[in-house]
Amino acid sequence: MPQTRPRSYELTPSLVAAYAGGPVVCLSPVAVGRRYRLRAARPGAESNRQVYRRPGGLRGDLPSGANHTIGPVAPAPPGLIRVDISGPLEQRAGYHDECGGWSDGYDAIADRLCAAFEVADVLLVVDSPGGACAGLQQGVARALAAKVAKGRRVTVWADELIGSAAVWVSMVLGDELFIPVAGQIGSIGARGAHASIAGALEKEGVAFTYFADPPEKVALAPERPLDEVGLARGMRDVKIAADAFRAAVCASPIGVRHGLTPEGLYALGADVLTGQAAVDAGLADGVATFEEVVEYALKQAGREEAALRETG
Repeated sequence: MPQTRPRSYELTPSLVAAYAGGPVVCLSPVAVGRRYRLRAARPGAESNRQVYRRPGGLRGDLPSGANHTIGPVAPAPPGLIRVDISGPLEQRAGYHDECGGWSDGYDAIADRLCAAFEVADVLLVVDSPGGACAGLQQGVARALAAKVAKGRRVTVWADELIGSAAVWVSMVLGDELFIPVAGQIGSIGARGAHASIAGALEKEGVAFTYFADPPEKVALAPERPLDEVGLARGMRDVKIAADAFRAAVCASPIGVRHGLTPEGLYALGADVLTGQAAVDAGLADGVATFEEVVEYALKQAGREEAALRETG
C-alpha cells in the first residue's frame, strides 16, 4: 500500500542534528517538542496571498469577520502581500523523504519576499523557532536588496513564536513588529554541538585511527573525544554567528528605533519573552491582535500609494 505523506512533524534534537544545514544553528530551545506542518510542495512565491479591502464588510478567513479578506492575488488596490514563514528553517527548503514533505528554507523565503516586493508592501506572518545559520545572511541580504530597490514596507506579525534566526529575518526586514498577548520573541544567540561517539565505539570494540595533516584536521571528528582545539574552534564559530546576529538586530529599523545594543541583547541571556515583556525589551513595537495589525498595514499601504500619486 502507498504510504500517506505526513502533514506535520515533531521537532526533536535528532531532527535538529540531521537537518540543521550546518554545525551552528540559531534555534530557540522552546520549540523542541512542538509540532510543525510540512508542505506538499516547495514553499515558493505561489504561496503568497494578497490582502485587500472589499466594501460591505465581506467575511474573510478571519474569525472576527473584519472588513478585509485574504485570498488569491487580485487587482484591488490599495493592498499588500501576505508572506508566511513557518516552522524550523534550513539553508535550503528541504524535501528529505518521499513519504514526507517540504520544510522551509532561506532560499524559498527570499523567493517569496522578492516576488511580493515586486507587487506591494508586505505583511510578514512568522511562526518559527529559527534554524540553521548557513544561508541565513545571504537569504536576508537578497530579500533586503529587493525591498530597498522597490521602496516597500514590511509589517511583521508574530504568530505566535519568532525565535532566534527568525528574529534576525523579522527585525532586519521589518519596519514594525507586533506580537499577540501570549506570543513569544527571543532566543537571540547561536549554538553548536559536538556529539562524541568514542565511548560507544569502544564498547563495541571499534577503534578509529586517523591519519591527518595537520593533526587538527580531525579536531571535531565525532569518533574521538572533543579536545581543547575542537572546543576552541566550536566556540569561535558560535561566537562569530552570535556577534553577527546581535549586530544585525541592533542595526535593524526596529533595533535602531528602540536603541538596542549588543551588550543589552547579550544580557538577555537568549531568553524568550512573552507579549508586553518583549515590547518592553525593544524586541517588538506593540501588543495587538492579528486583525488590528492587518488593518494597520493596509492603512500604511494606502497612505504610501496616495503619497506616490501626489508626487507622481
